[in-house]
Order: sequence, then structure tokens, then C-alpha cells
Amino acid sequence: MSEDTKKNYEQFMISIQDEYDKQTVEYYNQGKIVQGTIEGKGFINWKAPLSIIQMLNGDLVFDNAEKELLNSFKDAGLYEKISEETYTYEKTIEETDRNGNKTTKKQTVTETKKIVSNPSLNDYINWCNNNFSKINKYKKDKKLKYDSKQTKFTDNEVEQIKLLYNSNNFFDLFSGSFKERYAYLSVSIGDEQIQAIYNEFLKNIGVRYLMDHSNLKYDECMSYYDCSSWVIHCLAHCGIITIPNTGAQGIYNGYCYPVSINDRKAGDLIFLKDTYDTGEPGSISHIGIYMGELTINGKTTEWVIDTRRQSFWSTNSRI
Repeated sequence: MSEDTKKNYEQFMISIQDEYDKQTVEYYNQGKIVQGTIEGKGFINWKAPLSIIQMLNGDLVFDNAEKELLNSFKDAGLYEKISEETYTYEKTIEETDRNGNKTTKKQTVTETKKIVSNPSLNDYINWCNNNFSKINKYKKDKKLKYDSKQTKFTDNEVEQIKLLYNSNNFFDLFSGSFKERYAYLSVSIGDEQIQAIYNEFLKNIGVRYLMDHSNLKYDECMSYYDCSSWVIHCLAHCGIITIPNTGAQGIYNGYCYPVSINDRKAGDLIFLKDTYDTGEPGSISHIGIYMGELTINGKTTEWVIDTRRQSFWSTNSRI
């Protein structure tokens, strides 16, 4: 792929992403939730369509045939899906009367959030199989050998697409600024359960943080999380362990044993003390999941996933 082709592809991909982000960034800037984004910006999974095009003809040139197929994917709603959902939660309101006395009360609030989701590679493959005339037209326009009677990808073609999809070699060709923008999608984690945790993190980016875990669900994404409900949900949803509803201190007391920082492993839980006033100095007040070392845009560092940030902390314990 030539430098001009790489530049054309980058410009195309960024312009399409910007088009979708216009629908969500403004909403986010109004203080509303845009689930599945970072600061209202989404992450189109470009590896899926580009893996299919690579399988079909290898070297890319960004000609009219490639652009037509890419636009067909867009018209089919395969790049990004933006939906809305109304949800209800309780908020604590503090009031002060004319004498300066403060009281708190619960208020039920109903709001609407946007949800951004990315169709999977299988969604792309299924669409191609159901619209194989588009694939045959692409082959014809590219002057590639094809069978006009073929109605879906062969098993060998699907295997090739999946091999390309699971490789980061293609994305390594693009510029640093482009890879940085799509770093979350191009990270590869070997262990299946750690990858499942990471995928759950991607799916829940942008969900409201609320210091309340009464809405705990094991198998469904929730409308808001606190640190303990996020960890309990994630561990159960990824098939690791099911923990009854409790706080960070309860998880530590009932399900963990401390390990040396030098023995930390991906999947360990990280606990913090006194991140806010719990009324009990020295008590555990925050929890996250240690993800080990991840290489993003050429830079390797240690990550912890929690409800509000990714960082590395020095205290850990293992389930």
C-alpha cells in the first residue's frame, strides 16, 4: 500500500468517524451520557471492513471500487450504531433551610442516554453473505477472478478474514496519530478472560458513575456503576466469579487475599483506602481490575480499569 493510499484511507476513516461523532459529542458536552464512547467520541471498528477488502484483493489502492464497498458498509449501518435509551435512577439532594439546617432527600430522575455500539466482524460477514452481489460486483470492478454463482464467502475466505482481523500488522502501517485515536480497538490481549474484561470495558465506556450499587445486574449493562458494582458485574459477566452485591470493603473481606506487588498478575483486583471520607479511617473505599502491561501506540505501560479512570495503583489483592 503506497503512502498516498494510506493517507487517503486515514482521511476517509477520520472523516467518517467525525460524521458520527457530531451526533454524540455535542450531546456529551451537554453533560449527558454517551455510553460506548470516550468524551462522546466513538471508535468505528475499521479492522472489520478492511480485513474483508484485504482478503478480496490484498493490496489496497483506495479506488472507486473500494470506496463503493466501504460506502455500502456505511449504508448498511455497519460502522456504528447510535441508539437512545431512557432510564431512571435516584439522586441525593441536599437542601438548606432558612435557619441553615441541612437535610438530604432522594429524588427520582429520568434521563435519556445515547448508546454507541459497533457491529462485530460476524455482522460484516453475514451482511456480505446476504448481499453477495455487492461482493461479486466489487470483484468484477477490480477485474478479479470470481464465480458469478457464488452466494457467500467460502470457509477458507472466512478463515482468511479472521486471521487478518486478529492481526495488528495492517494497522501498524498507519500514522502514530491515527493509531493513537484507535488504540483501544487495536490492543490485543492473549488471555481469553482478560480480553473479555477489556471488551466489557469498551462496551461500558461513558456510562454514568453514581455512588450506589443497588442496581446491580450480572448479565446486562447497567445505566450507572460505582466501583464495586462495575467489578462485580464484570467478573460475573465474563464468567470468572459471581459475588453477591457488596461494596469494595466487602469484596476484599469476603473474596480476596493480599499478594505482594511483585507478584501482581493481570486480573488481580486493586484496592485503595481513604479515597473519600467513609467515616472509618483506613477503610477500603475504591476498587479496580489490574490489566497488566498493554502496548498502545508503541508505548507499554501497566493499566487498571475502573469506573472513572485507567491508571496503575500500587496496592493489589487476588481473588
